[in-house]
Amino acid sequence: MHKQAQLAATLVVGVVIILAVAMASNRPTAQQVIPQGDDSVATLVQSCLQQSLEQAVIDYGAEPRWCYKDGVLAHFDDAYTRVSDLVRSNLQSCIDLTNRQNVEAGAPSVRLAFGTDGITAGLSFSPPLSVTTNTGKQRFTDFTADRGVRLRLIVTAAERLADDVDSVTLFERTRQMLEADDITARFTTLGDEHTLTVTDEHTGDAFTCKILLPPGQSTLNGLLPVFDSGTCVQAYAGLPSSCIVHALDPDSAYVDVVSLSPDVQVEQQGPYAAKLSFTAASALSELDIPLRLRDSENNFKDVTLTVQVVPLV
Repeated sequence: MHKQAQLAATLVVGVVIILAVAMASNRPTAQQVIPQGDDSVATLVQSCLQQSLEQAVIDYGAEPRWCYKDGVLAHFDDAYTRVSDLVRSNLQSCIDLTNRQNVEAGAPSVRLAFGTDGITAGLSFSPPLSVTTNTGKQRFTDFTADRGVRLRLIVTAAERLADDVDSVTLFERTRQMLEADDITARFTTLGDEHTLTVTDEHTGDAFTCKILLPPGQSTLNGLLPVFDSGTCVQAYAGLPSSCIVHALDPDSAYVDVVSLSPDVQVEQQGPYAAKLSFTAASALSELDIPLRLRDSENNFKDVTLTVQVVPLV
């Protein structure tokens, strides 16, 4: 990942995917009854494969998962592996040919392809599935099923947004690029819970990340002020000093700068600037000033301003 080092080590992103499925699909049931007829077995297998794929997407969406944890960003390969496993598991509970004397089938093999417009599941048997009837033996080689959910695009979009979540510039750039593919992203906050929702506007499917932020930060950097130290670069030891800092926030009407040190006074200088007044001790080579940036939506982020202390000659 190209920016993992930039993300806070304590940033934990818990992901719960909500796939809005505009269709009625039943979980495959074990030992379905096979009707008589030359194509009855093939019809059952085809039906089970379709149901198994659709149910796998639903099951995958109901599982909580991590998008970013312990410095590791989740990748699309995790989704591919998990959905494949769910399809295989669903098929095992759906297809039961053991009591059919006129049916022969080798070991099943399931393969999935995640395309730009959906998922295709393929099923084959080795040796092939064959059904013997009074008219002869009929063989069935490959079965396929499709599900129109752009899971690759949705998961990859959330992955990219999580990777850029620490930079307002990169995050907004990524969000604008995704909108060209009808993918939208938004943040909501309820108490201490922060949620990133990535929605495929083409299908209505959505991907939701639950985010627990590091200490001293009440919302994502993408929605918080961008801090600029302004003129607060250096101060002379033992003398009163003052300087101007800036805190820009494109989605807030103003940003208050609050000093977390009793030795530093703050005076607001408009909606996005503040004047700091302090005296640096002569024994210091640099002074760390803890500040809290609070926007008009009551979100906050704690930052530390470091000022170089110049000794008097």
